[in-house]
Amino acid sequence: IDQGTRLVFLDHVSASYRCCAGVLYYVTFWAMDLASSSPVPKLYQSNFRRCGPTFCEVYLFRLKPTDQEIAAVQVDPPPPLNEDIPERPTVLFTVTGPGSGFIPNVVFTRILAQVSVSLPESSSPSLLVT
Repeated sequence: IDQGTRLVFLDHVSASYRCCAGVLYYVTFWAMDLASSSPVPKLYQSNFRRCGPTFCEVYLFRLKPTDQEIAAVQVDPPPPLNEDIPERPTVLFTVTGPGSGFIPNVVFTRILAQVSVSLPESSSPSLLVT
């Protein structure tokens, strides 16, 4: 948001949070900029982290992009996972756009760790993970 704005909060749209080193908040709300030549309500997004009573870090504060702006951004999918390792299944990623109705199937393979326990003669039991 540019300096010189005077936002007045009008109404909240949505809010969620996630616990991390503090609490990470995601907030969407309606506000009006009284410093603008035509103060009309607009939709804003904010993402910030709060740790304790005085520390707050703002990561995102912007006008919410329209659906057309979001659809205009070209995003290339990452390369397939495990394509160089023939014994593991390849995981493919696809790009879906608004209104495509396609939800890709994603399969995650758990790889077990090899664990061996060694008991030294003079110390307490320990666990060796390789």
